[in-house]
Amino acid sequence: MTLTATGLDHRGLVSDEAVAELTEGVGREVAAAAEAFGLPGVAIGLVSAGGARAFASHGETNVDHALPVTSTTIFQAGSVSKLFTALAAMRMVENGELSLDDPVRTWLPELRLADADCAAKVTPRHLLQHTAGWRGDYDADTGRGEGALHRMLEVIASAPQLTPLGSTFHYNNLAFVLLGHVMATVRGSSFETLVRELVIDPIGMPRTGFFLEDLAFERIAAGHLVTKDGPVVSDWARPRSRGPNGGILTCAEDLATFAHFHLGDGTAADGRRMVDTETMRQMMSPSLEVRGTGDAICLGWMFNRWSQTAVLGHSGGTLGFLSRLSIVPEAGLGLVVLTNGRSGGKVVGAAQSALRLALVGDKPAAPAPVSRRDAMEGTFEGGIELRFDGDLTVRLGRGPDPVVCEVGEVSPDCLELVSGPVAGTKLDLLRNPDGSIAWLRVAGRLRAPV
Repeated sequence: MTLTATGLDHRGLVSDEAVAELTEGVGREVAAAAEAFGLPGVAIGLVSAGGARAFASHGETNVDHALPVTSTTIFQAGSVSKLFTALAAMRMVENGELSLDDPVRTWLPELRLADADCAAKVTPRHLLQHTAGWRGDYDADTGRGEGALHRMLEVIASAPQLTPLGSTFHYNNLAFVLLGHVMATVRGSSFETLVRELVIDPIGMPRTGFFLEDLAFERIAAGHLVTKDGPVVSDWARPRSRGPNGGILTCAEDLATFAHFHLGDGTAADGRRMVDTETMRQMMSPSLEVRGTGDAICLGWMFNRWSQTAVLGHSGGTLGFLSRLSIVPEAGLGLVVLTNGRSGGKVVGAAQSALRLALVGDKPAAPAPVSRRDAMEGTFEGGIELRFDGDLTVRLGRGPDPVVCEVGEVSPDCLELVSGPVAGTKLDLLRNPDGSIAWLRVAGRLRAPV
């Protein structure tokens, strides 16, 4: 399955006629990967800039009460939700309700953080770019009431500051919680209401929301964990406090509609302009390099390349669900993948590899053997150890039987696991001026040497 010139329109974009063929090819790879890795169900969709859409699905919604997955089956989207928060925030910026570069205390004067200087200076731009600097993965269920986000301020205030404000990208769920609370405070409404008013309804996503009861009459997928006996249904619970960073429930058809909007110039399907073209450009342009491979962060969106072709996107993972939204602007094409199992990462990878091969004509280059051997070994928080056993390996987990994974080099100080259950995970070595390792960044999260 390779896209030829006959699959392109006069602008060099994927033609509407080619979308169905591409979906069929990607769908075959996805179904094969789902079977190989024991994933209960998956739904994918491709959408062109011209509006053509096609979908494919495989498997079942729930291993205990099986129904076929369809393009309208509801999944948890996880951190793909951050793109909804980002778009709502940019609409508020255009409306004059919010500024990217004014301190958060402009709207939330009571903000307290572990670092007083950060509390005084942190801005919405820092929050959107994951450069606020505090540890960002603390979680709390603060209830279903309207004060759920406000009560998270105590959790945010207790998070230790790891890096100076604005200095380093490291993934920060709490930053999006804070941003969502600021947005709700400014609007005088709940966060869920403002996202519905600013994003979900104008774009036209009838099967998208935050609360299970709002979608109770739809076909809903259960999440699944992997055990030695096969997949088992996981808990559904998603605290309301996670809404801004991971609360969206949606289906492949609606998420394709969301992708299609971002392939355009800020105009919704009904012709109404939602945001200016310049705002779209600003939101989706790389503004902070993450690693030497060219990976970067935009405003909410993540940026990388397939060969020389720019790709924007975001992944999402919750208890028992994994998802992905990718946009290839040069091809005028969007891909959505929704899965209901923790093995979904392998299936998402298969979908992206199949589409890359079709669009670009190549596969990702295999990481090379690690060339540098000095100042590479160490033990880090979370039971992670880098060690040379001939080649560089990483040990995951404490105790006598850790998982041992082989490590390759993508670029200097950017490593990748090439074997093991989380193969493909990036490891970045962030160094002190003397060359020693200050931090190991694992899948975006910082781990200190111990």
